[in-house]
Order: sequence, then C-alpha cells, then structure tokens
Amino acid sequence: MNSWKSKWNYAIEFEGDVDNKTRKLFQTPQINNIFDVKSLRHNSFEKRAIQDTIKATNRVLKRLSFPRIYISSNQFIILDRKEYETRVADNEFNGGKFSYGFVYLIRNKNKIKFLHDLTHEISHFVSFYGLSVTEIEDLRKMNLAKSGYSEKKDEPYLFDGLNEAATELFSLQIKEILGDFYQLPKNITSQYPEQVIIVEKLISSVKNKDLLMKLLFKSYIDGSEDFLDLMESEIPGSREHLKMLQADEKSPYTIARLMGEEYELYLIEEMKKISRG
Repeated sequence: MNSWKSKWNYAIEFEGDVDNKTRKLFQTPQINNIFDVKSLRHNSFEKRAIQDTIKATNRVLKRLSFPRIYISSNQFIILDRKEYETRVADNEFNGGKFSYGFVYLIRNKNKIKFLHDLTHEISHFVSFYGLSVTEIEDLRKMNLAKSGYSEKKDEPYLFDGLNEAATELFSLQIKEILGDFYQLPKNITSQYPEQVIIVEKLISSVKNKDLLMKLLFKSYIDGSEDFLDLMESEIPGSREHLKMLQADEKSPYTIARLMGEEYELYLIEEMKKISRG
C-alpha cells in the first residue's frame, strides 16, 4: 500500500477494535494494486492520452469549484486483453476498472474506445472515496465502503446505477475538453446508457434542473447528500428508486416501470434511438 495524500475527498470508517498505528495510517487515503499486476510500458499515444486526460479532469474539477487532485501516470495500469480478462475484469463488457487508487485498462488499437474507457475510469478516480478498515490481531482488512454514490458495504450495492450514470455524465465533461484534438464524439454516452437516460429524465422533470445537475456532480465528488435531498424534495420517492437502480441492463427497465409509464416509455424510445445509431 502507498499513501495518496492529494485525495482530499476521502472518508475512513474503523470497524471494531483498531489500534492507534492503524488509525494513524489510514487517516491518509491508501492505494493498493490488489490484482498484483504490472503495467505494460505505456506507448506514445497512451502516455499523451493519459496526461491530457489528467489535465482535462482537473479542469472539470476547477470548473466545479473543487481543488485539483494530483494523479500520477503510474496509477494507470495497461494490460493486454487476456491478462485483463483473467486477472482484473468482473464482467465481459468493461474495458477498464478503477479500484483502490489504480485504473486498469485494456490496451486497445481502437483509440476512441480506449479514450472512452480512460475518461470513464478517471471519473471514478476523482469521485468520493470511502474506506472501511477492520483489524484482527496483526491482519488489517481494507474494504471499499463508498465510491461516488455507490454504497458498497453489502450486495447488491446501493445507488450503483446512479453512480455509473454520474460517472458517464462527468466523463462527458472531460471528453468535451479532449474532443477536438482526439476527434471524440461529443454528448454520446459510451457506457450505461439506460442509467444515464433515467437520471437525465429525472433531472429534466423539475424546475431546478440546472441546480440539480450541478449538485449531481457535487455529491458525486464530495460524498454529500445534497443531490439526493433536493431530488427527493422535488420528486418524492426518487431517492428510493435511485437507491435500487443497479448497473446492469435489466434494472433500469424495472425501475422505470416503478416510476411510471412516462419513464418506461421514454426509456424504451431513447434506447431505440441509440440502437438505430
């Protein structure tokens, strides 16, 4: 493990008896390459893309009135597809993963796909980071308690679909900055389109939609309840729906059905548009 001193949006919980040495250690965020994999040497495109994406991400944070977060290129581990899928991947669809202060990416000849994965995972990187630590004798156990909106103490994770939607929408802000130079398509979500559609539909349904969009990013970054509190005051019951929205393909349709026919039909029609290209 190594310290991550610039990660200011961080919280720690200690469960049970934890000695003072451990408490002191975890007052500073810790990062850990839990998959114990070594990165391929970054090629010239990957080096430039990572550095440009780090700069663009901190520009977005500044735009939202948040302090910058120092990010090292050493925190980006690039693997060939086989090693990624056997050592890191938790589903067959993702081309990247963020975990405990490291971004893991598949080396991809498709540069646009690589950039989509990179901007999505670096968004997770700068989101709120909460750890839970237990200690039994000399053994310390570090668990991810909260990432962005996602509460990860128990499965299924709560607010996980909202978290992925916020991640995609934050990544669009990054891609807007990178877009012209890298010829990235703008305003097109590359992952979790169903979750994004539901969250954008909820926000657009209220008078305070501009404020809500700002609070969506604020709470994603600082771990506050501001977005959910205002959303619930505007649309009672929305907090519970967002809590149960999962990061899979089926859950959004179930939640949209519970929210009402308007949401269900809107989701179906928007997904048809996406499938038509």
